[in-house]
Amino acid sequence: MGILTDIERLIYALPTKDIELANKFIRERNFEFLQDLVNSAVYKVKRAKTIEDVSSPLMSVDIDNLLSLKSTVDIYCMRLGIYDPEK
Repeated sequence: MGILTDIERLIYALPTKDIELANKFIRERNFEFLQDLVNSAVYKVKRAKTIEDVSSPLMSVDIDNLLSLKSTVDIYCMRLGIYDPEK
């Protein structure tokens, strides 16, 4: 199983509203935007869980799977030479 297959499998760890956009970025091979989207989702989910916003749909996101997605996307971006450690 390749790293791109892993990314496609883990995409479903994103908040529901981001999945379609993430799939679009994969189809278009726009991995910089995918990395931005995943990083934004990680930030938003961590924030929602930190403030315990029970009304937020982000509370149901599995942060461990989301962080696995982030790591996998970061590794893939490094291999492509487009990884930005500031993200």
